Amino acid sequence: YQEVRSRLLGLLRQIDRRGGSQVQVRVVDVDPYSEVADEASNWGIAARPVQWERDGRFYMADIYMGAVVRGTNEVVIPFFDLGNSVEYELTRSIGTVSQEERMKVGILTTDAKVMGGFDMQTFQSQPEWQIARELKKQYTVEEVSPDSPISRDDFDVLIAVLPSSLTEPQMANLVDYVKGGGATLIFDDPLPRVMVQNAPLREKPRQGGGQMGFQGMSEPKADGGRLTSLLDTFECAWERYRPGDVDADGTPRPAGVDFILLDAFNPHPEFSDVLGAEWVFVTDESGVQTALNPNSPITSELQEVMTMFPGSIRPRRNSDLEFTPLLRSSKKTSGLTDWDKVISDMPFFGPQIVPNPRYRVDDDSHVIAARIQSDKESDNKRNVIFVCDTDMISDFMFRIQEQQLYDLRIDNTTFVLNAVDVLAGNTDYLDLRNRRPVQHRLKRVEARKQSFQENLNREIDDAETQAKERLDAAQAELDQKVDAIRNDPSLDDAQKAILLQIAKDDQQKKFDLEKEEVDRQKEQEIRTLRAQTEREVRDIENGVWAWAVFLPALPAIILGTVILLIRLMNE
Repeated sequence: YQEVRSRLLGLLRQIDRRGGSQVQVRVVDVDPYSEVADEASNWGIAARPVQWERDGRFYMADIYMGAVVRGTNEVVIPFFDLGNSVEYELTRSIGTVSQEERMKVGILTTDAKVMGGFDMQTFQSQPEWQIARELKKQYTVEEVSPDSPISRDDFDVLIAVLPSSLTEPQMANLVDYVKGGGATLIFDDPLPRVMVQNAPLREKPRQGGGQMGFQGMSEPKADGGRLTSLLDTFECAWERYRPGDVDADGTPRPAGVDFILLDAFNPHPEFSDVLGAEWVFVTDESGVQTALNPNSPITSELQEVMTMFPGSIRPRRNSDLEFTPLLRSSKKTSGLTDWDKVISDMPFFGPQIVPNPRYRVDDDSHVIAARIQSDKESDNKRNVIFVCDTDMISDFMFRIQEQQLYDLRIDNTTFVLNAVDVLAGNTDYLDLRNRRPVQHRLKRVEARKQSFQENLNREIDDAETQAKERLDAAQAELDQKVDAIRNDPSLDDAQKAILLQIAKDDQQKKFDLEKEEVDRQKEQEIRTLRAQTEREVRDIENGVWAWAVFLPALPAIILGTVILLIRLMNE
């Protein structure tokens, strides 16, 4: 944190010098047990415990790195963390307190409880989300009830997180607001991992949760949680398999089933063993140049956005609205899978995530977020940004970006703030917020590793197909024997029943043994393929490492050899 402190003090000196008599800067070094520590606490600046290593030993210390900016109003920055831009935080805060009146952002009350509050299901108080606190540094943030009509004149932007949890009367009020042209930022997805109990296709939690003998009634969600009426207002729909679609092996895909997007692309190979396809990374490194829309001020300067179990959205046919994709998945490693294949209900444990869910890779780049607008001259006013993921704005993702956990430098919070600014028509801080060093990758190496991963996916699909064919053959043999007994005219009903039961038991044992053998061979083949792919990837990484170590030394070695030869010849 020494680097952060140096930048902060340097910028404060510049602000003090440039501001003259209009700006007064006070720098306070805080001792954790002094009177100024109590003063900092009163302003909302608390000590942050920090761990570091020196000579193999770990140390802990409480440090203060916050600021209070006061003007016509005040902004408190509790802590400048590693992922914060000191220049942006100070500049935005000074601009905010210089305004007589801030712009307003409304946050809709849903089961996500973004603004915090008391949870009647668990009888516990929940804190507000970090993203709400971040918005308060620039906007006046208010909670908006969906139980009464929402006026677009009361807010510059309305944020709705998990509106699929609304009841029909509440959804009608939100729909009326969107139809009125109100600027709306919506976050929803088929499987919110941080609050899986509130997944759209699940029943609304009962009030009281059945504790102490109380079991409240559960109100039904509007549209069964599928957001149909809301999506209809801006002529969009969840992406799902459509009638007539078939898999690569010719199997018909189900129509009208809710789907989750998975993507095997992972730009961080160091996490390849712990992060599965449910972690969807949105970056130009995926090979899709429009993964982060380069023509939108919201995403043009972003480098990487991380989502988890997102959905996908598409425009309806013959829509008159302008549909602009903002975030896209990769093209050759992503695909959709059934909601039921990802989540299962366990007695006494509730909904559980299925580990390593299977999915079909397709050749599409799926849209995770989009902006939907109407023509300025149109009477059908719409101004919406729809994001098919709620996990991307969770406190977990906020902490990853702020503290650069696991050495990840994601732009999730930046994406949200950019979206709010663009919807509000306040783009003063976009360039400053987006400014950070560009992370360069070894593209040729990544491309070769990606080709290995694609080959692995194809081999796994082939193994799955072969296993299915063997099981289908075993099932067909069972069905054939059963039909032969049923169609035998020499047997009466009692004999048929006995023989059928014997045949079913016998064939079921054979089928179970065959299935066990097929599964064992399939898993063995997949393990072998994964090991081979891993060896190929390691060979590439070791080759790059060798070149990186020895190649820079070659010019010095050659120069030294030439000088040595010249000296020897001269002697």
